[in-house]
Parts: sequence; structure tokens; C-alpha cells
Amino acid sequence: MKKYLALAVLAMAAVTASAQHNMWMGGSMSVNTDSNDQAEKNSKEFTIAPEMGFNFSDHWAMGIALAYSHQNQDIITNSFAINPFVRYTCSTVGNFCFFLDTGVGYGIHHINGVDDNINHLKIGMNPGMKYCINDRMGLVAHMGEISFTHAWQDDEKTDNFHASIIDDISFGFYINL
Repeated sequence: MKKYLALAVLAMAAVTASAQHNMWMGGSMSVNTDSNDQAEKNSKEFTIAPEMGFNFSDHWAMGIALAYSHQNQDIITNSFAINPFVRYTCSTVGNFCFFLDTGVGYGIHHINGVDDNINHLKIGMNPGMKYCINDRMGLVAHMGEISFTHAWQDDEKTDNFHASIIDDISFGFYINL
């Protein structure tokens, strides 16, 4: 038993040593407000999404983001999601890198006053760019999205295709570990 424990500790130390400066940790945040004069309704949404990932090479990385959203539009909705993704860095110009995140996510929406949650499965792509402040820190921005979402609640099911360029903007930061 001691041999297996020693091997496990040694393997974890080797992975940690090889992963130095290949891992990142950070996150993004977005705020969205929408008002409709005809219906006299305002919609407010806040999302925070911490993430961490691992760079396999200069072009390929893999990560996972956890997201929490709070939306207030006549009714209050709280959402939680887990989104694993693969990142392909297309080009680098100076301190700027342009990338495309592709992933699959699962989320739960809880609407106040409704007993059953809405579940969703989402497949999508988000273009983005990153600015390297130095070797350890940087800023990141995502703009736009192409996605397909399948949602279900009890026996009701809906499918949605979404494509945008400006509607889905988020800003964040990261730290290389």
C-alpha cells in the first residue's frame, strides 16, 4: 500500500512540475441590460465565470469554466453551468493572441416560484482575444457566439440556435501558474 501511495505522490509531483507555466487560472464577467420602451420592461443579467486550463502547445489548450448567472426580468432566474472547452489560438501579433473556444456545457436554471428546474445542454464556439501584460498575467475578452442549446423541463423540450457578434461580450483576466 505504501508503494502505491508513494507512486501516486511521485506522479502528482511530476505532473505539477511539468505543468508549471502551462496552466492558467482566471475568469470573466459580463453584465447585460436590456430595455424595451413598448413593453416598459427592463432586463438585467450578471454573469461570473471562473475558469482554469492547461496549454498543451502554443496553439492548443483545454479548460473548464464554471458559471453563475443572475437574471431579473419580471421574474428572477439563477443559473449554474459547467463548461469544458478546447481553445485553439489562431494567431499571435505582439502581445495579442486571437483564439476560438469550442465546448460543451451543462446548466441548470432555477426560476423563483417554479418547482422544477430547467436543464440545458449547449454546444458552441466563442471567438476571443487575449492581451499578455507580462509572462504571468493577461486580459481576455470574448465577443460573439455560435451555439446550439437543447433545454428540457419535465416533458417540455426546446431547441435553440444562437449566433451573435456583439451581444455576447465578456471581459476577464488570467494568471499563468
